[in-house]
Amino acid sequence: MKLKLIAAAAALAASQAYAVAPGTAADIEFFISGASAQDKNIGNYIENQLCAGDFDSFLEGTKGKLYRAWSCVIDHTKVPGTSAGQVLLIHKRSDGGSGWGVVPVAQQAQIARMDLPNANCQDADGDRTWNCDAVTTLDTPLVGVSDVEPKVFKGLNVVSDFGDVTDADVAALTTFAQSQLVFGVPVTTELRDALQQAQGLVVGEDDEANMPTLSSNLVRSLFTGQVTSWMDVVGPDGTDIYNGASAAGLPVPASDSVSLCVRTSGSGTRAQFMINFLRTSCLDSSVAPYLAEGGEYPAVKSNRGSGDMGDCVADFANNGWSIGYQSTEKNMDILDNYRFVKIDGAAPTLQNVATDKYLDWVEQSLQYNTSAYNAAPAATQAVIDLIAEESGQPSIIADLNAKYVHPWGQGGYMAKPTDLDGIQPPAFPFDLDYPVNRTTRTPAGTSPDSCRPPVHVFYAWPGAVGF
Repeated sequence: MKLKLIAAAAALAASQAYAVAPGTAADIEFFISGASAQDKNIGNYIENQLCAGDFDSFLEGTKGKLYRAWSCVIDHTKVPGTSAGQVLLIHKRSDGGSGWGVVPVAQQAQIARMDLPNANCQDADGDRTWNCDAVTTLDTPLVGVSDVEPKVFKGLNVVSDFGDVTDADVAALTTFAQSQLVFGVPVTTELRDALQQAQGLVVGEDDEANMPTLSSNLVRSLFTGQVTSWMDVVGPDGTDIYNGASAAGLPVPASDSVSLCVRTSGSGTRAQFMINFLRTSCLDSSVAPYLAEGGEYPAVKSNRGSGDMGDCVADFANNGWSIGYQSTEKNMDILDNYRFVKIDGAAPTLQNVATDKYLDWVEQSLQYNTSAYNAAPAATQAVIDLIAEESGQPSIIADLNAKYVHPWGQGGYMAKPTDLDGIQPPAFPFDLDYPVNRTTRTPAGTSPDSCRPPVHVFYAWPGAVGF
């Protein structure tokens, strides 16, 4: 599979050329599909650890919500089996979410990715970030990434285009537990303001001290359709937040209906939310989410990607206050019309995760089709191995997290306290420059399991339990 990079338009200036000469074939090329939450982590690792020079990022549209790709001349001193001047090209599909990084990879099914030669990519400001048309071609993903492990994608979180993941599908994959990712609950900014008003906080402030809170029980009640109107959500003085905001002169939507922004079936973001809040896929007595598309009380809109989720919470179709679930490497500049809230009084910061105050996080998964990997060129295998083994290292994550500082604190990723060598001890007290969590759902010698409660890995650092 040799894909030639050609100029998107003959009128592009020489300063806007790709990192490799137009028309040069990629020497190492493969296709990754799955979770959008890993896009920035993988792209950052490729740029800073695998590339020898200029790095090109190709985005479908302006944000790459569904498709993207990365290209550069590889650093042959870091990648075994490569030589100077070789071109690396990695395609990424995020459309559909995590499940598309599991079943199509296991079954080696052809799915759509962006077709770079025909996508008419433009680099308007010369920063080597190319905005491309959504022109696609069919290809077979070799590698998949997901917010949760492969076995979860069945039942209420089936990958609808492929059906439940099977034991044979899981057996076809080699799976790695990756870095931990912190998730949160975003709400429409005007709803955040109404919650601030009801809780006696400074309305409109984005710092942690003025970040309003929702209880995990209320979040469960909202997403299971038990609470359908914002008039049923009352503040400490007994006044509901909808009428309370109106009385205080804050803007309120025309409808008091709760608007739920959810992800489509097969999404890892949806799977982690259902596991962490509802225990779906973990217990026979778990609670089923309310997923009826449309409606008014509550109103529900499904979203295929994390970018769509952000748009949904910011601007729901019926103009009601909306609530969703999203990973915390989003909206740091607060330009989008939504804000994260605290859960049970704790902001979704890395520090709160590290001190056991905030529990909405998962250990991400990377998997490849074992047979296809074994048949791939040695250089391709080497690149995949490095991404699987090194992208979760503390130094790599710390560098990445520098981009995910919110007004309320540090969101983003954590390293596991166990790596492929068995031990990766955290620092006490927690250090943002060495962001290793002291708890894990994947102790050494176990398989990834998002239903497993987090545990401290005490044996890795004697006497350093902390509280």
